[in-house]
Amino acid sequence: MPDREHALERLEYLRGEIEAEQISMSELSELANLTEFIDPSDVVLLQWAGVPEFDEKDDGHEWLVMCPYCLCEPMDVTNKDECYERIKSRAEEKGYA
Repeated sequence: MPDREHALERLEYLRGEIEAEQISMSELSELANLTEFIDPSDVVLLQWAGVPEFDEKDDGHEWLVMCPYCLCEPMDVTNKDECYERIKSRAEEKGYA
């Protein structure tokens, strides 16, 4: 594994080859092997190195699982009866029951 200084020099060289539209397959392979040295904000080198924009398991969003019975806050009820009681008490509080 190259030292950091050498890796950064190579990355700048490879950037020049990309900009000149003359990067070779072996240089693309080298770029892929240098991904740990690429600045996380350097979109150009990351894309050319084949690094996915987001972890495939993480689409960049925080998804919340809503209760399928009352669509309330994130699901923390594992029992339909508990959820029913929660719906009933909320309805009573609002004067619907």
